Amino acid sequence: MENQKRAFEGSKIPAYEGKDPYVFISYRHMNSPRVMLDVGSLYHAKYRTWYDEGIAPGSEWPANIANHLRNARAVVFFISESFIGAINCENEVENALKYEKEWKEKGAEYLLIQYSIDGTTHPKLEGYPLVSDTETLFSLLSDSLIGDGKTGYSSALGKVRRGNVWNILIALIILLSATMGMAVFGLQNGYFDKYFPDMRLNVSAESIAYDEEGDMGEVQEVELPDITDDAINDDFWKQIGVENPANEIEFQDETSESILRSALGKSDESQPITNLDVSYNKDVTELWFEDINDEVIGIIADFPYLRKLHIAGGNFSTLEPLVNHINLRRVYISRSVWEHNKFIIPGKRTFRVYIENV
Repeated sequence: MENQKRAFEGSKIPAYEGKDPYVFISYRHMNSPRVMLDVGSLYHAKYRTWYDEGIAPGSEWPANIANHLRNARAVVFFISESFIGAINCENEVENALKYEKEWKEKGAEYLLIQYSIDGTTHPKLEGYPLVSDTETLFSLLSDSLIGDGKTGYSSALGKVRRGNVWNILIALIILLSATMGMAVFGLQNGYFDKYFPDMRLNVSAESIAYDEEGDMGEVQEVELPDITDDAINDDFWKQIGVENPANEIEFQDETSESILRSALGKSDESQPITNLDVSYNKDVTELWFEDINDEVIGIIADFPYLRKLHIAGGNFSTLEPLVNHINLRRVYISRSVWEHNKFIIPGKRTFRVYIENV
């Protein structure tokens, strides 16, 4: 497990796109660091695997998810306490149960598996196989889901280039990268200030702080049901497949609730933060955080209309849960957070990263 963690930390595991049978991964984004270890294991075992890394920027999220879920031949649900009740996750469960019935009527296999990462099980998946380790998972998956590890992937981890020309080119790239890395480190720490004063990293909020821009698609509006008071009734929730929409969000970190409550301006602690405050909130297009952590970043991924995010403080390890956010376009990070936190900024993403001198 530790070797897998080192292998995939900061790496992007490719998603399968093709017509052969594949495994669909259903998970809550706040659990990404844990789930990606097992997705990496599936990939290296050559199982054709699709998860939402494979969504093209600018595509319509619900339709894309539904299409890949319908065409899969196995679905692995990475169940956790945060998975239960999350609207997107519950929709995937409901649709998978529907597609299973459709495929069975055609005489084809459509396997549903629960992978519990914290001992939690899903009530709607009772009676379906339950695993908690990759060895057991592999024993349940059909060999028809195994490919050659290359076909259907736009990129692959661990690909080896052969030949003297390639070896020389790789060596030059490594040397250039090391030189650039040393130069950036020197600039950040002021080693070259007396020689090149105009090159200090003293940039404004309107300057791109991270050179590797995301592969950004066009900004598009998300069509969500009308949730005015008159529209909310039993038929409404049944129509969109949501049970108990007013359920309170259960936070894993005791400080996470206060962080999110402060950002949302919900000072009355007697009023819980619910799924309605997050997944169907059309009013939240911009958020400011004086403090933040990994759990809150995972929850932020469920705000569908969020366009701008400001991070002025906190301790977190990655922006990975936000990588496929359909509307997020700008993440502003304070200079102090930028310089003193070691966190992962994924290369392929829908947003740009800016630095603020605050």
